[in-house]
Amino acid sequence: MRAYGPYRQLHRILWQPPGLPVAVPCVLTLALALAACRSDKAGADASAAPGSAWFKPDQAVVLTVGSESFTFRDFNQYRQGFLSAMGDSTPLGSAENTTLLNEFIERSLLLAAARNAGIHRAPDLEGAAKAPAQPGQTAGLTLSGDELVIQEYLTRRIGGQLQVTEAEAEAHYARHSGEYMMPKRYHVREILVDDERLARQIHAELRESGKPRFSAFARQFSRASSAANGGDLGLFQQGQLPPDFEKIIMGLKPGGYSEVMRTQYGFHIFYLEEVIQSHPQKYYEVREAIIQQLRMDKERAAHAALLDELVAEYRPALHQSALDFVPDPSILTRTIVEANHAK
Repeated sequence: MRAYGPYRQLHRILWQPPGLPVAVPCVLTLALALAACRSDKAGADASAAPGSAWFKPDQAVVLTVGSESFTFRDFNQYRQGFLSAMGDSTPLGSAENTTLLNEFIERSLLLAAARNAGIHRAPDLEGAAKAPAQPGQTAGLTLSGDELVIQEYLTRRIGGQLQVTEAEAEAHYARHSGEYMMPKRYHVREILVDDERLARQIHAELRESGKPRFSAFARQFSRASSAANGGDLGLFQQGQLPPDFEKIIMGLKPGGYSEVMRTQYGFHIFYLEEVIQSHPQKYYEVREAIIQQLRMDKERAAHAALLDELVAEYRPALHQSALDFVPDPSILTRTIVEANHAK
């Protein structure tokens, strides 16, 4: 079984124990997985994609999980829901369909287990279905009744396994302190004007007065959004600025300013306020990032262990003849294939 998958990313959004931050949006994650499939499988046999030549009755059973049956209609609704959320009507090939099938199988396992545990609705979470997307979530993502049931089940089964103690975070930092480095950063100010003559006049004045006048000139003449802050653009590290800007700025010494530079935006003058050298980060600087990383690691491990347990208990069987495509065996979750052929 895969140690991690897009559907587990889905539950980063669907299931959030109290106090835990929202992680990567599921639609984006699954979209990246499908994009990879399309790239890897470019030119594959088009007959594997669903189309009018494949007609499957809605009630044909695609998957059995214990005593629960999931139909082609269930799978197709799941697939169409994803495509609708993505705003993509491009026909899917075998690789993309198989990726979605894997996630549907995992979802069905969790839903069957939740129902078997007596969770048929999650009244305390119903408000979440109508709640607007939070920062970091995909806009417009809503939770169906089944997703709320799964969320409640996951909270009960593995929600208590995700707490990270201070001792764990400190121990992780001690083992990996060399990995937490603050890269070299450049503190930059800018003046941007439309008129070359004005830019050169400002440049000539700067030769006489330097930085104190730079901030004043930026406030008075610059049309950049940074003008109100004296042209302060903040801190940048290598790779964060356009290459032409970066070459000029990184060639300056602290306290130095550039020649007039012409671009499509106008005429620029840059001032290098300071250079902050690369240095190891202190524990307090990376504490929150470490706790989040360890929490995500615990969630991955707990989720994978739970799915292994559910596969062994419910022995999911995939009825491939009920699908409108031929699953790609190199992508289909391995344990599902074994369960499908188990006696």
